[in-house]
Amino acid sequence: MRLTVVNFFRQVGQQARANRENSVMVKNLSWLSSTTEVKEYFLKYGEVKNVYLPFDENQGIYKGYGFVEFRNRNSVHDALDDPHRPKLDGNILTVLKANPEKDKK
Repeated sequence: MRLTVVNFFRQVGQQARANRENSVMVKNLSWLSSTTEVKEYFLKYGEVKNVYLPFDENQGIYKGYGFVEFRNRNSVHDALDDPHRPKLDGNILTVLKANPEKDKK
């Protein structure tokens, strides 16, 4: 039984790393930007699988950063290599590679 549980958590960890390889971190989001707005903005780079925006329960607003997961890595490269400064809800965004090794530290 223990090996099954260990294997399960190993698979979950591998899936999380794979998800980050297809993801970008977005900084300087407006506190008013919704997951729908962020998804619609990043669709120009490719199919978006998921958007995660951390929410501050106490203040009732988003924290101003998030992660966009694409279906494929080419979309990540397109988002990172866009020469135009991305702008959403009046804020100029910073788009970075979601780095699993850095996030661990």
